[in-house]
Order: sequence, then structure tokens, then C-alpha cells
Amino acid sequence: DTMPVMGAENGLNLAQFVGVGLDETVTVEDNTFTWEDLLDQVKFAEMSKLVGQAYHSTAPVASVNKPVTKDENGPQGITATLTGGSSSTSYTSADLRAATFDDAITFAVGKSMGNDCLLANGKAYSGIYGPGVNIHRTPYSGRNFEYYSEDPFISGMACAQEVAGIQSKGVYVYMKHFALNDQETARDGISVWTNEQAAREIYLQAFEYPIQEADAMCVMTSFNRIGCIWAGGDRNLLTNILRGEWGMKGFALTDFSNNNSYMDVVQGLLAGGDAWDCNDANKWTPILNENKDNAPLVNAMRQATQRILYTVANSNAMNGVSPNMQVVEVITWWQIAFIACDVVFGALLITSIVMLVRTSRKNRSSAAS
Repeated sequence: DTMPVMGAENGLNLAQFVGVGLDETVTVEDNTFTWEDLLDQVKFAEMSKLVGQAYHSTAPVASVNKPVTKDENGPQGITATLTGGSSSTSYTSADLRAATFDDAITFAVGKSMGNDCLLANGKAYSGIYGPGVNIHRTPYSGRNFEYYSEDPFISGMACAQEVAGIQSKGVYVYMKHFALNDQETARDGISVWTNEQAAREIYLQAFEYPIQEADAMCVMTSFNRIGCIWAGGDRNLLTNILRGEWGMKGFALTDFSNNNSYMDVVQGLLAGGDAWDCNDANKWTPILNENKDNAPLVNAMRQATQRILYTVANSNAMNGVSPNMQVVEVITWWQIAFIACDVVFGALLITSIVMLVRTSRKNRSSAAS
């Protein structure tokens, strides 16, 4: 592979690509541009942060004027509080919604969740970590309240209606946990075993229906391994099936990845993963930076960036954003205040330690005399 173009100055911005398909073009001042031309502007450092630090958000990309977006849990509706409220909206468990067998009700619930995302905390949330689409394998599973049923058709079709309702408000979904998440306790890295027929006919089909029926944008991958391979680093799952067979257009986000080294960013990117649910700047981003000359990996980062940009371009994050606006990262006054306090308290701590050591030495010298 050859290294992709980065940091070009083509004069394009994400707002110009709202509603533009991945194989379509835009015309600016009689010049025709593609998504590749937009991606040529993105810098390596921007891709690195976008991929490696996606905890409840997608990072801003100043080179193409992509704003920061906020995501929130979860399958039972957004858990953030609404404007002026002291608590969040509460919805029924997913199995009860599926038990209605009513498309109109399920769509209305999804639409209401989408509205909540627009109103929460006085600012729009663009993504929701849900719906949950895993299968009820046992009545005692710790996440059954988030999942629809033991049947893939019922689960998939109920989810499709809910997804359609949520995304009608410009909120992209992260269907989870992709795939074969069968338990809550000790799920980190556990190996789940099945054959291909059972996987396709039961556990994967519930995810397939919402993508094909409602154009579900994104998935959240699971903690578990499928056989010996981590689900978020399985190329057959993320590239061959999810994109190649089902045609999902958005991106694949990991589950929370601060603490698990097996959720490797290099393995995941090369398999078709796109973003790591991580708020530790020293976890995955340094690994990406160490591989800045690795052409296959940088091309995979570029592909991930395209999927994220496409998802955001077709979300409420672009409401009110025009091609003439500019995205600039700033440090707010309260962040400056926190930094100043850290510096002051750090200086006081060092001074106190020095004084303590000097006093201790002085006392020992006096005692010796």
C-alpha cells in the first residue's frame, strides 16, 4: 500500500457533503469533488484522535470543519437528563416493547428517544448507544432487559422500527453488542463458540434486519471473542458480513476500551473497526502515532475516518452548520482554571516536600550534635 494524501488544502468542508452518498460528488465553483478529496484534507493527528479517543463522542476535525459530537447510552432511551429536568425519561424494557408486536408503537418509542436526544442537557446528542439486539439465550442473562427476545426475527424487526424512529430525528444508532454477547458477568474477552449456521440464522440475523430495513448506521462491538478472535477485531464479522453482505454505511465502535489490552487498535482497524470507546489519551492514540508510517494501517484509519464523517454528515450534528462556518478547538475558562489549580497545588506539594525534607535533615543534625 502507498500512504494516503493528508493535510491537503482543497477548500472543502463537511457541510458541503451533507446528504451526499459515498459514491456521489459535489460541485463547488464549477469544480467537482468526491469524498476522497475531502479526506485528503484530514491530518494524521486528527485521524488518530478521531479513532483512538471516541468515548461518548466523536472528536472535532478542524481541517474539514467537522464539529464535535456527543453520544450517550442507551437501549432504554438516553440516560442524560432533559432540559430543566432532574432525571431522564424512562421507557419500558426492550422485551416488553417487542411483545406488543406493533410496528407503530415501536416506531413511536424510537421517535420519542430521538426527540430526547435533541433536548437532553440543552444540547443535542447525535448518537445513542443502542438499541440492544442480542438474543435471550437464558432467562437469567444480565442484559435481557436491553434485548428484545429469544427470536431473531422478532428482535430484528422490532429493532428496525425503533431504529427508524430514532434516526428520523437525525440521531445515529449504535446497535449492540455486535456480536454473540451472551452474558454480563465475566464477559471481558470470554470465548463464545458456535457454528456458522447458528450464528447467521440466530445471533447475526437480529442485527441484519435493522440495517437492511431501516439503514441502521452504526454498531458497537462486544467485549467477547468469537472463538479465539475478539469480536471487534474479526475481519469476517466487520468487513465481510457487516459491510460486504449487509451494506452498513456507518462505523463500528468498540465497547469501553480503557482497560482491556486485547481490544487492540491495530488488529481492530485492519479488521474493519473504526473507533475506540476510550477517554484515555495515552491508551490507543500513542500506538497509532507510533505507526504513522505504516501505510496499510494509515489507509485503514482513513477508511474509518470516512465512515465517521459520513455518519456525522447525515446526523443532527450538522443542524445549523453552513459551509461558511469554521470549527476551532478552544480551552474554556473553567478548563484553564482547573489547570491553574493543578499547577498551584502541584507547586505547593513540591514545596511542602522540600520543606519537610529540609526540616527532617535539620532535626537529625541537631540531634547528632
